[in-house]
Amino acid sequence: KPANALTFNDGGRKIADLGRATTPLMGATHDRLQCVGDTRFAPPEQLYALPAPIPLFERFKFQQAGDLWNLGSLAYYLLTGTNVTQEIVGRLRPELRPPNESGGWKDQVSLITPYWKSIIADMIQEARITLVEVEGVDIESELDSILSMITELCEPDYTARGMPNFVGKENQYNLARYIARLDLCRSRLLVRSKIAK
Repeated sequence: KPANALTFNDGGRKIADLGRATTPLMGATHDRLQCVGDTRFAPPEQLYALPAPIPLFERFKFQQAGDLWNLGSLAYYLLTGTNVTQEIVGRLRPELRPPNESGGWKDQVSLITPYWKSIIADMIQEARITLVEVEGVDIESELDSILSMITELCEPDYTARGMPNFVGKENQYNLARYIARLDLCRSRLLVRSKIAK
C-alpha cells in the first residue's frame, strides 16, 4: 500500500513493511483469509463473496492476482494521489458497496465486477485528460502506456487480470513483466527530461 512505499529527499526509496507476505513454499496463519491485508486497498475479489472457497493449492495464485491489483493501485496513487479501491467504493451506490454491518452487496463478486470495471474505466479516462505532468516531469509521452498497465493491473475480474496475452496461462500473475515495463517507461522519461534540459 502507498503508506509502505517510502521515498526520501535524496532520491532513495524503501519498502517499509511487507505486511502479510505469502509464499507457496511454506504456510502462514493468514493464508486461508480471503483478504490478507488492509481492506482499504483490497481488490474486489477479496471484499465480496466468492462463489466457493479458494482451494488451498490455488491460494497463492489468488493472492498473486491481488498483488497485481496492488501494484496497479500504487501506480495510480503515485500519479493521482488517489486510492483505487476507496475511489471506486466511494463512487458506487451504497447497495453495491462491499458488505458491512450496515448493508452493501451480499451476492457474488462476479455480479459486481461490471460496476467496478465501468468506474475504473472512468477513472483512467479522467487521469488521461488531467495528467500531463507529475512533479514537474512531462509524462505525456508515456502516459498511455502507464495507464494501459494500470487498466490491466486493476482489472476487477481477477481471472482476467494481467497482460491480455498471458491471461489463462500459468504465469498470468507474474509481476516481473510489469516491473520491466514500468522501468522502461521510467528510463524513457529520464532520458527525455535530460534532453529537455
